[in-house]
Amino acid sequence: MTGAQLRAWSEAAERRMAGFNTQDLANSMYSIGLLGLQLPRSARLAFTAAVRQRCGAMKPQELANTLLGLAYQFRGRHRDEQPPADVEEAAVELLQAAARRLHAMKHQELANAAWAFSKLATWRACEVCDAELCALFGEAAERAAHLPPQELSNLLLAQCNLRFFHPAALSALAAAAAHQARWLDEQHLDNVLLAVAHLPQHVSEAPEAPQQLRRCVDLADIAALRQELLRRLTTVERRIAGYTPTCEAICRALWALAALQCCTPEVWHAAMAALGRWHEAGSTDFAEGFAQLYDAQLLLAADGQHLELPPALHQRVQRAAGLVRQPATVSAWHEKVSAELRAACVEHRIEYRPEGAGHSLDIALPDERIAMEVDGPFHFTVNLVHGRHWPLGRTAARNRLIRMQGWRLVILDCWTWSRLTGSKERQAWLLQQLAAARQQSAAGCAD
Repeated sequence: MTGAQLRAWSEAAERRMAGFNTQDLANSMYSIGLLGLQLPRSARLAFTAAVRQRCGAMKPQELANTLLGLAYQFRGRHRDEQPPADVEEAAVELLQAAARRLHAMKHQELANAAWAFSKLATWRACEVCDAELCALFGEAAERAAHLPPQELSNLLLAQCNLRFFHPAALSALAAAAAHQARWLDEQHLDNVLLAVAHLPQHVSEAPEAPQQLRRCVDLADIAALRQELLRRLTTVERRIAGYTPTCEAICRALWALAALQCCTPEVWHAAMAALGRWHEAGSTDFAEGFAQLYDAQLLLAADGQHLELPPALHQRVQRAAGLVRQPATVSAWHEKVSAELRAACVEHRIEYRPEGAGHSLDIALPDERIAMEVDGPFHFTVNLVHGRHWPLGRTAARNRLIRMQGWRLVILDCWTWSRLTGSKERQAWLLQQLAAARQQSAAGCAD
């Protein structure tokens, strides 16, 4: 469809909008999204207004398809970018309507609604829909053993995209995916491993026992997924469409297993052999993938597994890590913390990158080997579980790596900082944290 055709169709749809029934709305939104098009603003506003007005009368399939259509139109949105307000409001009301019909939704409709909402929702939308998301993922947990591979993958990916932590759903969906590992295609296996690694790996047993942690995903389930990855890396039938891991998928899977502390030398060596074949075939650089491979190697080394890269790949991985790790932008909050430290006469460095480290440290006192990470909301789950926002898997892996490299770590999260009022209180808190850090041993400890 050309731009002129889209404008003509949009104008005609606006004129006839009053006569559209719920199926007409859902089919129109889904078709436009599936074509990879975006409606002109005036037509989009007319559609989202109509959707908000009539979503209460939509059937489950219509709700899921309307959400999908909106998600497809904004699939390229970065997590820091706000979708148009009318789109977010429509997505919220569609999810709220879907939550009232969960038991009537088919497996695909449930997974599609979750995935689509995850591509549209902001932190605010997740807070507004906290109860609905809990209900949706609770329903997914109950159905997990009966869900097909694609639905398992999409529901886990939705949790990951939303940063919404539902321990029961995470555990049940990962267990079901492990049980069906042989039938997961490449993208599904990739999504499952990444989601499990990105979401929190531990949760407290109960609010009254915050220090008593349990694993969210059984190690046996991770081992089953790892074994399936190994089978695909080493099988003679490497040309089977959909089951041959690509260069990017291999790098992501190795990072996920390293973050989960479940990578083995056997998997690593099989992956290096597969990457070597990609290299010999002349595949192009995948900077983000190779940067994740670099991170995986650092995490494994921190855990005592010093596994080498093939000489042919070593330079490409180092170069890719350098390309991706551009000097970090110092945020206004960062600057405020630094200013309070200066006012308290604490000498420090901002965005300090130790030699051989995978990431720079937000704030560092190099002589004392004290690192301070200034963590905004994207480092944590969007929802509260047992009264707290839990660090995401990538953040937990970063913290473990910093500690294992001999740094004493102080975490300053946005909620703690917002509760501190005035420079005097902030400086006192910072000095207190630094004093506590000086009492720590340099040996790392798990989160």
